[in-house]
Amino acid sequence: MIKNSKRWRWVILGCLCFYGLAAYAQELSGPSRLFISPTAKVLRAMDVDLTAGSAFGVNMDGSFLHNIGIGLGNVAEVQITTSRLANNITAGSTSIPTSGFKMQLLPEELFGWEWFPIAAVFLQTTGGFNTNGWKGGWNGIVAAGDYLRANDEFAKNGIIHIGYDTRFTTLYGVVSEYLGPVGFHGGVSLTDVRVKGVNTQFYDWSTKEEPTERQQNLIGGFAGLTIDANPTTRYMFEVTLVPHLQYNVEDTLVDVKQIYLGLGGIRYFITDWLSTDTGIRYQSSFKGIADLEIRLSFNIFVPTKKVVQHVIQEVKRTRRERLSENKQN
Repeated sequence: MIKNSKRWRWVILGCLCFYGLAAYAQELSGPSRLFISPTAKVLRAMDVDLTAGSAFGVNMDGSFLHNIGIGLGNVAEVQITTSRLANNITAGSTSIPTSGFKMQLLPEELFGWEWFPIAAVFLQTTGGFNTNGWKGGWNGIVAAGDYLRANDEFAKNGIIHIGYDTRFTTLYGVVSEYLGPVGFHGGVSLTDVRVKGVNTQFYDWSTKEEPTERQQNLIGGFAGLTIDANPTTRYMFEVTLVPHLQYNVEDTLVDVKQIYLGLGGIRYFITDWLSTDTGIRYQSSFKGIADLEIRLSFNIFVPTKKVVQHVIQEVKRTRRERLSENKQN
């Protein structure tokens, strides 16, 4: 009997949590980003954004992408996510763990002016932990096997394995302006990219190593547009400059350059607290439209603070009703 009562207690608590989520999720307007570029908006205090998805294409392996964001004080948020780093040895890009912190400099509705633009700074840096343990922010990019053999440039130079470590940090300055259903987003970025430990292996099993660390600072920018087509559908478009790691077969070194990256698609709200981002990604390093990627992800929004407050209120109300019933009996 005691076990059954405990079980029902957990069922009731779970129902209250779900009810609280449904009751308050409609106030959320989606993640505080476009597909990949940040906006000046932040999650509200203790709100949680959970995103999971993947990218698919002719040369893609369907690698997993995720994002976890937590709002702080209605003016800031922290993120743990995976970012795609463009290069020419892994068929387009590689997923790398990153963390970030965003803080608004000009909060929403400053002085009560709804038309006033929002401004924020966002710092994103590579994480230091991967499957090989703590590496101080360095992440390995490795290519071997079929892809290198199928690439004429690598094959004719007898290259069968390429690997190197990289890390980066990007500082964004972001401005967002909303005019009715249309949102304009843009900003500038400063990226510090580091590469070291370049290792090349050839068909004759000889190797060439370059342990020296190379560093490059890149100044870029980005622009985005959102249009609320209806209460459940939002168009999203963005163009941005991103780092591109270019391995050169002549000197077996890695140069850091910039390429253009464009994404376009929609954010569809399945419910008030569940949405999906679907779009097409193209980067200037692709040879043609056959290299296009399809990006698909799901977003779950949890207003944690309000859900907890709602659950506490419901529990207190239930207790008061039970005490009232007991007194009457």
